[in-house]
Amino acid sequence: MVNWEYLKFRIWMERKKILAIFAIICAVILSISLISYFIKASERKVPKERYLPIYSKKTIKIYSDKFEPSEIRIKPGEKVTWINLDTRFYTLVVPDKFEIVILPNDTFSFPFYKEGIYYFGVIENPNIQGKIIVA
Repeated sequence: MVNWEYLKFRIWMERKKILAIFAIICAVILSISLISYFIKASERKVPKERYLPIYSKKTIKIYSDKFEPSEIRIKPGEKVTWINLDTRFYTLVVPDKFEIVILPNDTFSFPFYKEGIYYFGVIENPNIQGKIIVA
């Protein structure tokens, strides 16, 4: 004779096991997806230029104890980028604005918003000088 109550109980227990296994598999897949998403999100870099009102970017190269070009003309709001192509570091200075060390193969950018003439140079060699005209 078949015990129907026992059989119903066993079927109910098997369904519970299957649902538990399904829930665990879904949780693992969701965890892997979230971890993957956050790893990819941390690798994305948002450029700072997006947040500054800038018209364009001008570049000044530093190498062989000179600036190239040594004089540039920009509009208010434009950004100037210095690139150190030399094998040693330089301490770049724009009086009353900034003083920063630029390592070899490194860059530094700065926006100039007010009109005027800005002189720049490096501490290591007073003969290396340049001029930015903002007009």
